[in-house]
Amino acid sequence: MVHTIDGAMAEALSCLRLVSNQFRTYGRAEAANALGKLSVELVSAFSGAVQDLPTEAYLFNDNCSARRAKQENEEKEVNNIAFLGTKEKQGVLPTIPEKPQQPIIQTLKENWAQTANTIRPTPSIAASIAQIAQSAQPQIKIHTPTMEMDQKQSMLTYLSLAEQTTASIPAPGIAATEEERKAGVVYLHGTVFQNFIRFVTARIHEGPLQEIVIESAQKTKIVFLHAANAREFVKSNEQKLSATGFSRFGAGYTVELVDAAMWNDNQFMMIHPFKERRRLTFARQKLFSQNLTAARWRRDIADIVGAHNIDFLWVFNSGNATAVFTSTVVARKVLERFKKLKVSRGSVYQGVDVSYSSDPCEKELHLTTQAKTPYRALELPLCP
Repeated sequence: MVHTIDGAMAEALSCLRLVSNQFRTYGRAEAANALGKLSVELVSAFSGAVQDLPTEAYLFNDNCSARRAKQENEEKEVNNIAFLGTKEKQGVLPTIPEKPQQPIIQTLKENWAQTANTIRPTPSIAASIAQIAQSAQPQIKIHTPTMEMDQKQSMLTYLSLAEQTTASIPAPGIAATEEERKAGVVYLHGTVFQNFIRFVTARIHEGPLQEIVIESAQKTKIVFLHAANAREFVKSNEQKLSATGFSRFGAGYTVELVDAAMWNDNQFMMIHPFKERRRLTFARQKLFSQNLTAARWRRDIADIVGAHNIDFLWVFNSGNATAVFTSTVVARKVLERFKKLKVSRGSVYQGVDVSYSSDPCEKELHLTTQAKTPYRALELPLCP
């Protein structure tokens, strides 16, 4: 018997998968595919509902006599059955263990049902996918919302489940082929200087970036979500080089297509329903007022992640601003911090809505402002 809402969701998805597989086995592919798509919609709805949910809301109320009777019967059965192929018998299901254990990281090829932990979802959408992909192991492990990304259960696990459920027809937002699930890596060779990240990203418009990393004074790594976008970027640069004699970045800069690699957890989090991006939007009526200035907002963001991890910041008007970072991981950290500040009584950020927005490298961002003293972060530095 499951004790938490995320455990119940995982159980429901497991049952849907079994029904879908049965339909497919007996030639009902259309119905099987429909169930697969519905499972993704269920996860999307669940992910949105669990944001900022208090800890006690994850545990079901077991005061019902019928529920207790059923639980006792199930516990007796569990005591007589070996679990997961072992000879060790399982005891009574504790609601909350005294000492939470570390989650087990699964790869895309592993079956989702083998995951050995239930992780309490954090307030961020980014974590929700991990909690749904949990097994039926009869021990509930509750973790705090402050856990780091590398401590959470692998994001790939749920996508493995989605693959099994949808089979031949991909779920909305999930890449249909293995090639589409590859990230493209490009190296830019040339002198790095102040505000170099902005200098680079302002000249890319082929597709969303997962991260930009300055590896040395002469080498910058650019990771595209889609390998196809990376190839398109390199091809366009070659055409410009052939026509003008220098690259998109000017004289002294060369572009190298390195390789394509299967998506990691951070890249999977960039697709539906989570759609993480490097860019965040901040909105609230009278966001910038006497208690909060644009300068204070910029300073607070820099304090959270460091100025070197900021691509640029922009204030559109008194109630809307945007921030673009060097990676989706950095953006996620900022998002999670501001979600806490949003519900902190007395915080200058109380009530501020923060959400992911399209990467300026995939969709042009028109930068206009009504602010009296606009931030000049977008004045591109000249090449040295």
